[in-house]
Parts: sequence; structure tokens; C-alpha cells
Amino acid sequence: MSLILSSNGQYRIQSCRLVIDRISRHPRGSAFVQFASSEDAEKCVNLPFTIQGQQLQLDMALGRGELVKAKEIRDKKNENNKKNDQRNLSLANYGVILNLDELDGNENDLRKRQNLEDVKKQKLKDPLFFISPTRLTIHNLPPNIDDEQLRKLIIETLKKDKIPMKDIILNECRVMKKNKDSKKALGFGFINLSRHEIALRLIELLNNNKHVFGSNRRPIVQFSIENRRALQLQEQRRERIHAKQELIKNPANRTLSFESNTKKKQNRTNVLEQTNNKVRLSEVIKQQIKQEAEENEANNLQDDNEQFMDVDNKKTSNNNKNNEKTKKKRLKTKSKGEIRDKVDRMIANSRNKPQLPKKTKKKWFE
Repeated sequence: MSLILSSNGQYRIQSCRLVIDRISRHPRGSAFVQFASSEDAEKCVNLPFTIQGQQLQLDMALGRGELVKAKEIRDKKNENNKKNDQRNLSLANYGVILNLDELDGNENDLRKRQNLEDVKKQKLKDPLFFISPTRLTIHNLPPNIDDEQLRKLIIETLKKDKIPMKDIILNECRVMKKNKDSKKALGFGFINLSRHEIALRLIELLNNNKHVFGSNRRPIVQFSIENRRALQLQEQRRERIHAKQELIKNPANRTLSFESNTKKKQNRTNVLEQTNNKVRLSEVIKQQIKQEAEENEANNLQDDNEQFMDVDNKKTSNNNKNNEKTKKKRLKTKSKGEIRDKVDRMIANSRNKPQLPKKTKKKWFE
């Protein structure tokens, strides 16, 4: 670092210190460099530097008074973010312990906690994920624990803290397993409480507690990260199951709908109304035939009226041949309805003709 920033000895550097993480013992991506003069520092700030293809960002360090002001501004921003926090990101650091001194030098627990933090950061990058204020995850469980044992443990710990039984409402208490029949647990579970305050108190009581499962196996309790899309799908499945059960109980009443979306309810009721109000095709055809017949009659009346008008016009034209020109007769085309009527009449007349006797029929054909 000192060779790169000094640009091969052009600028004098007194000290160069990298910022290293105490837990992982890896550099955190920042450093402090002290130049011999302020002029050299100002010149280096404006120059471009790269290390392994990555461009460095140089800024002047702040004094103690400026740091205090910067912290106050940052705290105000954090408070405003908490007010507008719909994903409850302020709860992400509750129950996080990454110091070996607090874990009594247990490196296995430190690795587990570090892995959980990495997974948490990756999930929270997606805006669909949020932190539940009442649901907790408990890790580092023994393999032989059951749901009932975990429930008893939670109730006993809250009772010892003098919390009344009215407020201790467990909506969910599950130990995750590979299968329903398997006895061994996967080492983690979920706890869903009724109130956020009790969930906070439970984290303080159980998280990193030696006396629960022993000093070698300390529980890791944090707020769980939920997926909005997955929760919506679960609600839809529950509504479908509930609707099926109601239809089994009341098979005659098929207009029931238990879906949350009003659009789906309206579509379902409209479909049911259409099925109940269906009309046969024969009735539709009869109505169409009646309409066509009425239209044909109206057209015939118009044609008759036009004929009478033509006769009157001809009479007047014959009387006044010298003043007016004779009008040509309008050609008329027969409508489809008239043709159908004539064909039907011909067919009816052919059917109603008397048949010849057998003797005369033979002679006639001969």
C-alpha cells in the first residue's frame, strides 16, 4: 500500500495501517495513511490508484470533533429509517454475538453464528424477504428434542421471569426433521409468539445460555426471515382447503367462495349465474326465426307501399307528358324469406298429392 500510494517514493509516507476484523482476522477493505505533509496528501487524493484491477477511493480523514458530528447525523438517519422500515431490518442485529470472549472461546459456535449471518445478509438483499417481529428461529438444538419438550422449555423460562400465563401464547413451536417418522432433529426449529415484547425477552433469556443444553451446545435465538411470496401461497392453500371442506358439508350451495381477492369472487359468481341461466339452442333458433319472419313481413309491406306510390306517379306522368319525363320501373329482387316460403309450399303440395292405385301405377310405368 505504501509503495503504491507514494508512487514509488515521490511522496513521503510516515505510516500505513490496514483495518482488520478481530473475529475473521481479514482486512475489512479500508486503511489509514499518514503523509509527511498536507500538500502530498492533497495531491494523492486527486490521483487515481488501482490494486489488482480495483480502483481505490481516497478521502481525507476526519478529526474527533467532525466524527462526533458525523455520528449524530448517522443516528438521525437511522431513526428516520426505523420509522419508515416496513421490512423490520432494525431487528436483524438482535441476538447476534460474534465475540469469542462472550462465547467463552467456543470456536464451533462462532463459526455457526458467522454462517448464519452470511445467509441472513444474502436473503435480505432480496426485497421480498423481511424480518418477522414475533417469529423466532432457534439453532444448535440437541438431536433428540421434540416439539413438546421445546414448548415446555419455553414456558418454564418465561414463567421464571414472572411473565403471566395469559401473555404466554405459542402459535407455533416446531422442531424441524427430515421426515415425520424420523426421531432425530435437524438442529433448528421455529417459535411463533403472540407479542413482540415477549419475543425480545425470550431472546435475552435463551440466547447463548449455558444452563439450557450445556456449555458445549448453546442455543442461537434470532428473529426469523420470511418470504412474502411463500406466505401468500400458504394462505391461498389454506383458503382452498377451507373452501373444499365447506363444499363437502354443503354440496347444494355451490356459490360459496372463500378467496381473499374480490376479483376472483366476482368471476366465480358470474360463472355460476351463467350456468344457472343457460338457454337451450332450440329456443334461440326459434327466436331467430321469429325475428326473421317479422323482418320479412315488414319488408313486404314496404314493397307494397312503394308499388302503390309508383302507380300514382305513373298516372300523373301520363297526364303531364309534355312537362315531365316518365319514370322507369324499379326492378325488384325476391328476398330469401319469400324463396323459402315458395319452396316450402311446393314441398307441402307434393306430399299432399293423392297416390295412384297399384293397377294404374303398374300400367302407367309400363
